[in-house]
Amino acid sequence: MTQQEGPGSASIDRAHTLYNDGQADEARKIVEALLQREPGNREARALRDKMDTEEMSAALKREQKEKSDLFDDEDTSPIILIGLSVIGVGSIIAALSMCYRPITLGLKMGFGAQITSKDAFGIWGGVHIPVHLLFIYPVIFFFLGGMALYAVFRYSRQKS
Repeated sequence: MTQQEGPGSASIDRAHTLYNDGQADEARKIVEALLQREPGNREARALRDKMDTEEMSAALKREQKEKSDLFDDEDTSPIILIGLSVIGVGSIIAALSMCYRPITLGLKMGFGAQITSKDAFGIWGGVHIPVHLLFIYPVIFFFLGGMALYAVFRYSRQKS
């Protein structure tokens, strides 16, 4: 760092020392006083800008840490929790109802057996689908319902 010769040189050195020691408030007072006396002091402006930048990034980190959860930014309405619960239970019930036909087919024919389905346009004459692939949608619905119920559970445990 290049040192300027003059009356502000000792002040800026002291401000740098204080700032590096973790005493940013005292360093800011010294820098502000120096900038009032010498508005063109580049080192003082650079130190002030550095302090401003670090304060801003620390504030942003704190804010992001505080708002890191879906329900943390504000108090969640009971209607939202009820809606999530209904969606979760409904998704699980839908998954169970979608599982009935593949389970009965799998028990009757074997889960590795293929079923033939006519396609909508009649071009290929039919599509061969293994029975176990019919579980894709129920698994997705189980997952979505479980995640919705888990969100409600986690929020209720956090608030109690």
